[in-house]
Amino acid sequence: DHVTGLIDVLDRFKVKNILYTGVLHTSPVYLEWLSVIRDKNINLTIVKEKQKINLGKNLYFEILWPFEDLYNKELSNLNNTSIVARLVHERIKFLFTGDIEEETEKILLDSGTDLQANILKVAHHGSDTSTTNDFLRAVSPEAAVLCYGADNKFGFPKQEIIDKLERSGIRIFNTLKTITFSSDGQRVTKK
Repeated sequence: DHVTGLIDVLDRFKVKNILYTGVLHTSPVYLEWLSVIRDKNINLTIVKEKQKINLGKNLYFEILWPFEDLYNKELSNLNNTSIVARLVHERIKFLFTGDIEEETEKILLDSGTDLQANILKVAHHGSDTSTTNDFLRAVSPEAAVLCYGADNKFGFPKQEIIDKLERSGIRIFNTLKTITFSSDGQRVTKK
């Protein structure tokens, strides 16, 4: 449900492949995004199960969620249709959680999915609808990234989430400034 910036990405970069769930969404911006994809003849791949996508030697993307085909399904909570993926570079792992909320976190935990990661992209902009204690323990990150805009109307990130991350000894970064992480496969550093 956050495709507005992706139209600019498609205009600025040569995109070859897009992974998405195909969940039914009819906002004008979403339909424009699909139109740009069609006009640029970009390959669309529906994510409907766990899978591994090789990106190079000792580097791959694991799709951890969704567990089922959501193509053309109309769902009331688009946040829980977010793709959850983990980028793995030898021993280093980055977990990307989209906007998933507590319901999806619980399903992932109950399924036994390995969620451990060095770096966590905190779900739903640091909303209090995500990042449960159990989920945070399962991920056990060294650092967390909160993605939000300055003075946003939702008040993200929520102080409760910042406090939870701090109590867990997790280093916190946010997207108010550019963040660059580097990995040699054994260690990850922030530049």
